[in-house]
Amino acid sequence: LLYIYNNGLLSIFPVKPKFIHVVRDDLISQAVSLYIASKNGQWTSEKLTLETFSNIKYEKDLLFDIIKNISFQNSSFDFYSKY
Repeated sequence: LLYIYNNGLLSIFPVKPKFIHVVRDDLISQAVSLYIASKNGQWTSEKLTLETFSNIKYEKDLLFDIIKNISFQNSSFDFYSKY
């Protein structure tokens, strides 16, 4: 949305487009899920086992970066969706 807004692409639509922004209630859980997926390459939880979680070494700085990024994306969407 930020790219579309910054490049003036919203103005080419004859009617203002509507966007659906799905947000998880728990930002920390979302960040941990993204962290796990990025570490093991599994983007679905269908085949995850307890071993999957125990083999992951958590890096707090990377987790904080993911949290900040998700938060920034959410607030950017909220801001730009008003225009």
